Amino acid sequence: LPMAYAIGTEQEFPMLKFSQFSQFIEANFGSKISLSTVIFLLLSLTSNVELLNLHARQQYREGNDRRTTTLTAWINALSMAVTSSLGSKTKYLFQENIIPDHYNDDDINYNISAKLDAFSKFLKLHPYNETGHYIGELGPVSETKLTPVRMICPSFMRCNGALCDGSALTQNSKYRDIPKVTLIEGTKMYHESYILTGSCSKCKSIYYADHKHISITGQRPQKEYLNKARYFKIGTHLWVDRVFSKAIMHGIYSFHASAAAYAEYWSNSFGNNIEISCKQIWHAFIDESIRTVSLITGRQLTVDDHLPINEITHYAFEHLGANGIVKPPLEHSCLECTQKYKSTADNMTNYRSNITTENFAPVKMVVVDGVVMGPTVRLTIIVVEYSADIITYNMDPNVVLRVVMHKKLQVQKHVRLIKKCGISISQITVQQSYFSPNCYYCVETVCAPCGVVIAWKKFVKSESTANIMELLNMIYPIPDSRPAYICIDKACLVLCSVLKNILYRPWLLNSRFVVDGYHYTNHKADDDLCRTFCNPAPSDGSAPNLVIIEHDQNGQPYYKRAFNTQACEQLNSWLGGFESILKQMTVSNFNWFLHAMLVYHTQHVLDRQQQREMKTRLSDDLPEDMDVDI
Repeated sequence: LPMAYAIGTEQEFPMLKFSQFSQFIEANFGSKISLSTVIFLLLSLTSNVELLNLHARQQYREGNDRRTTTLTAWINALSMAVTSSLGSKTKYLFQENIIPDHYNDDDINYNISAKLDAFSKFLKLHPYNETGHYIGELGPVSETKLTPVRMICPSFMRCNGALCDGSALTQNSKYRDIPKVTLIEGTKMYHESYILTGSCSKCKSIYYADHKHISITGQRPQKEYLNKARYFKIGTHLWVDRVFSKAIMHGIYSFHASAAAYAEYWSNSFGNNIEISCKQIWHAFIDESIRTVSLITGRQLTVDDHLPINEITHYAFEHLGANGIVKPPLEHSCLECTQKYKSTADNMTNYRSNITTENFAPVKMVVVDGVVMGPTVRLTIIVVEYSADIITYNMDPNVVLRVVMHKKLQVQKHVRLIKKCGISISQITVQQSYFSPNCYYCVETVCAPCGVVIAWKKFVKSESTANIMELLNMIYPIPDSRPAYICIDKACLVLCSVLKNILYRPWLLNSRFVVDGYHYTNHKADDDLCRTFCNPAPSDGSAPNLVIIEHDQNGQPYYKRAFNTQACEQLNSWLGGFESILKQMTVSNFNWFLHAMLVYHTQHVLDRQQQREMKTRLSDDLPEDMDVDI
């Protein structure tokens, strides 16, 4: 339910003439004080009216008060916070004839407290008048009159066309036609913002704040998404900044939130009489995810202008999705997913490293697994009644032609007529009822043991070994790029298929199929093929690169799996949180949403790895006797 909270009545921002304000600053602070420092002090006072109320109350005697204090501990605390924030710029708060270097900390704090007390009274941020009579408690200071005008302009200062040679952009909007919109920056709303567009005199391209409109004679107008865009348009009169759109990405990623859930959350928390719709949140997510994926892949998306949002997701996945392959993690390598090659197994009794680096590439593993979920296949039905005119069939895999026949007519009597239209008999379905909609069987994911996602693909009917090998061939078409180990729950079945199919046998030259540790315990103990070739951690030394020796906290050695074979299970457990959202999506929206989330997740994993490596380097550089929390 929407929550309400009580706040004090806002008071107007101090109304002072600039000449009076300037005279006060020159009289009480150093002549070299910067404008930013003055504004910092001003906002520090207007933002802490509760502290000023407490400070002022101790300055006057009321009721049973026996004494008063000129500079209270309240204003001293504010003084210390100001000093800490200004750092070396604190000296500019003093006049030139006063040298703060000769002061101790208490003297500096006392002088700054006196200046802040005088400044607050000058701004009339004081609940007592000049004669000491109480006039009312200070309320929050309204900053409405400080709200700047927001002009939403193109982020480029010159045309980026190849033949334009950095041509300047001219203002393309007539003054009477400049639209006024509402802009959301983070959680703040600016109701009087204006949209300006620019145009290039050479290529005639029109630059908006979030995209570039390209017109070529004889071709459809194109829309180029600008990766440097600062603002996005998500409604007829509503624009948002990148802080707002990134918050949507973070919220959906971290909380498995749908667009509808996030729209309700934002409207209840920050709406302030403006309700954000589910469609607008989805639009902002699409715009932000396109820029995020484009920056990571180093590409720019260009589509036909004025496309509906569902078609934009289709083209976004087609041009940026790389058929489900996440780039650049295809070449990713780290200590968790890569091991140095060992020719023989390590010995527990006489521990020594058998690592051999000469003429051997590092040993890599990828983990493959599927999660049962997928989009609903919504079929577009074309209804045709056979008469003199017949509608031409559109060869779209998601479009089915439904033939509505007359009572006495049958499909066979019109075979010749159907073939003339390029329609095969197999493409015709007679009207029938379905108890449940068709959907894809599962999503197959491939990731590294460290959690970095490499690729994904939807499987239509089953998680068959043929589908798995087709996916692996798509990811690793070059034999030398294939990993040494491929971990999958049905590795023994995949191995049988590879042995039977001559097209798959080259995989055995570079890779070995193993079962993950969780499912291996459920495989049959008398399956010699599985126990011999698909063991994820053989103790007989037949796969020395799958087992390493670690030491516990007591220094005792123990055998440990070299790779995390549960990486895909962990990834799919996280993906399962989106199942209720994904199953309601169209195929195009499903493809782009899942790909964008996996790219975002991969980037998140890589960032955490860098943070861990940085902490490790910092801890290694510290002296051994220094205990510092990093």
